[in-house]
Amino acid sequence: MPLPPSSSRPLPLSQSLSPLAQRIDTQAAPVSTAPTVSATAGTSQVPTHPVTAFSSSAAVQAGSAVPSASFLFPESIPEGTKVTYQDFSQKIKANPRVDYIEIDRKDLNQGLSQFLTQYKEALDAKPELREQLAQSPAGRALLEALDNAAKGQLGTADVLKLQTFIVASGGNISHRNSATGVDGDYGPRTHAGLQEAFAQILDTPDQAIASFESNYTRAQEYATNEQTDRQGLGNMFIPGQSTYSEAASDDLTAPPSSTNMGSAITQAARNSEPQMARTLASLQAQSGRKHYRCYQGVKQVLNQLQPPISLSGGSAYQAADQLRNQYSERFSDIRSFDPKSASTKSMLRNLPAGAVVVWGRNESVSKRSANPNNGYSHGHISVALGGGREYSDRYRSQITNNDGRYSSVTVFYPK
Repeated sequence: MPLPPSSSRPLPLSQSLSPLAQRIDTQAAPVSTAPTVSATAGTSQVPTHPVTAFSSSAAVQAGSAVPSASFLFPESIPEGTKVTYQDFSQKIKANPRVDYIEIDRKDLNQGLSQFLTQYKEALDAKPELREQLAQSPAGRALLEALDNAAKGQLGTADVLKLQTFIVASGGNISHRNSATGVDGDYGPRTHAGLQEAFAQILDTPDQAIASFESNYTRAQEYATNEQTDRQGLGNMFIPGQSTYSEAASDDLTAPPSSTNMGSAITQAARNSEPQMARTLASLQAQSGRKHYRCYQGVKQVLNQLQPPISLSGGSAYQAADQLRNQYSERFSDIRSFDPKSASTKSMLRNLPAGAVVVWGRNESVSKRSANPNNGYSHGHISVALGGGREYSDRYRSQITNNDGRYSSVTVFYPK
């Protein structure tokens, strides 16, 4: 099922009629800044690096204030889980420039798994409730995710199951870069949503589980949509199959972009997304399958610049030579990285907003022949949004080549 067009996507949390969603919004108000720019290089204001965070204090981050009203965590949740996302991410030493926990970093995966295991232990102490949850699909999704976390086997699929449980419970965890919030990333909204949804099943289990029936189908559709997208681009972290990443060293980490061009590229991406979402939804409605138009999407973005950057060809990998040979003066730096390096994944999530990322097609002729319509044959291209997010034909987490389909990666840093 395609995502609905922007006009019919889930309402912001503050506008949601769901009591759970409103509590999530109260506890975990997003701090997010958008570059106030036009798509014309040279006319933008200096932007702040996009940040999405939650805090219980009235602190001001990235120029946007957190609501001053204090809140109390749900009393019934495990004591060790009564912590804001900001404090939790700092405790496990997550990258503050990425707005979700990088579960393909072994240390962060372990930290998140240990945190989630507290929820499992709370359910283990209530065998009747655990059995009750096991009778519903949303409840099973929660149990499976928590069990995998306790085994040290937490993957992207498990985060999707947690998010499915939250949405099935009535929570709206949507955010600026995901119309549904079911994005496979454990970030601030998922953190707060899990606290609230878990409190519901502890406080009023019969009522909470009954709500699954009306919400589960929608939640599962969101999760299936996201999993299909990630699998189509090789962006699932699968324990035992995917390789772990490492924190990027300082020499690989570029500072946040405050350039006019970087800001213009970011704003052009935001401007392009609604129309591209409608195009993709229409294509899927006609064909019954998902479509990917990363090169078309980025062409539209770069063509909005003044002067425009005009790319040609039908495959994303072809952009690298064009950008290098025809537009090098528009970029402050051009770097190529080893796509198989453990530190490259983390480096990519640290990219400044506006950086253009081009992945090369697979070197194997046989693999390209077997996969004529995806990244093995065409590569991939995107523009970084900051915070570990990218845009090409849709918003998504930064692609990091988890299944090894791409042969190279080149980053173009805007002036």
